[in-house]
Amino acid sequence: MARMGSKKHIKRLAAPRLWQIHRKEKKWAPRTRPGTHPLHRSIPIQIIVRDMLGYAKTIRETKKILTDGNVLVDGIIRKDLRFPVGLMDTVEIKKIHKFYRVLPHPRKELILTEISEEEAAFKLCQITNKVTVKRGNIQLNLHDGRNILIKVSDAQNPVEDAYKTRDALQLALPNQEIINHVTFEADVVAIIRGGKNAGVVGRIKEIEKRIGYHTSVVMLENAQGELFETALEYVFPIGEEEPIISLPQYS
Repeated sequence: MARMGSKKHIKRLAAPRLWQIHRKEKKWAPRTRPGTHPLHRSIPIQIIVRDMLGYAKTIRETKKILTDGNVLVDGIIRKDLRFPVGLMDTVEIKKIHKFYRVLPHPRKELILTEISEEEAAFKLCQITNKVTVKRGNIQLNLHDGRNILIKVSDAQNPVEDAYKTRDALQLALPNQEIINHVTFEADVVAIIRGGKNAGVVGRIKEIEKRIGYHTSVVMLENAQGELFETALEYVFPIGEEEPIISLPQYS
């Protein structure tokens, strides 16, 4: 975890590696505000607009772009320089009609991949856990901090609850309506979200769940027939037959 510099800033040398900034150019960088994604898995929107996309050269220019309502994250206008942006979020630059999705990368950890306007109308969220709440309804807690309530007609027989932890939901933006459900199981297409194979896309071949201190692992096969093994927690399903989302071409 990066060391604190202040409540609003962090030393550039201690900033997460996924922030694609010059480490020695200046002393401080903006600290992401607590919210949808944790510090070590998110990028301040200021860095995205200025450093990663290059739409501004200074903080003043970045602030003007944001205060004019030109940047939307997951379909909602964001004006806070420190707003956290993370995995699978969509970013729209309204004035120039550009759309991006945040995806894992083997070296940079997270990158912005340009997508179409149609694709920017949804995002994929992975279910991190689920709990039973009042009246037997089911609350799904997702990787980006949001919660989805599944109302059931009969708490003793909740047929509406077809969701399991590690499944992915395709959500319409910004209203969060569930439009598709991708199960976490063999033969599903997935992307590795972390570790040394981050960014690898393949079909799940085997899920080996282990008990105790040993980490459960998943075996995936990419389009070239190569096999990759990774920790269970790093695997994010993105489609049944084909990926639902556009994928980057890594160089």
